[in-house]
Amino acid sequence: MKASFIDIHTVTIITDHTDHSSWIYPYTDQYIVGSRSVRDSLIQLGVEETRIADTGIPIRPQFSQSIEREKTAKKYGLDPHMPTVLVMGGGCGMIGDGSSTIQKFDLLSQPVQFIIVCGHNEKLRMKLNERHLGI
Repeated sequence: MKASFIDIHTVTIITDHTDHSSWIYPYTDQYIVGSRSVRDSLIQLGVEETRIADTGIPIRPQFSQSIEREKTAKKYGLDPHMPTVLVMGGGCGMIGDGSSTIQKFDLLSQPVQFIIVCGHNEKLRMKLNERHLGI
């Protein structure tokens, strides 16, 4: 049996807003990054500038469409006239229990309402409900 090799380009896509040296691999042909600061950091870590494309964070087209504020607020039980803060984090507990994030907003001079994306983290959802909604 004869061994054969394939010439395939390897690409590393970094969607975080930070860099880490573990993403650098000598056989990566192209790095796709979401920000200029990550691009600059990779260059400082020795990655050739020609191997980096700063494309921005990829998003679904639906996220750039306008929505009707009143209709959407009603759908989710929100006050359409109150500022709304969207809190999102990684799926590995990057927003912790969410409490410290919300407590910082207690310092604001005007009231705000929150949408906190818990994804499939039922433990986080229950903890937030107990602490902040009294449920």
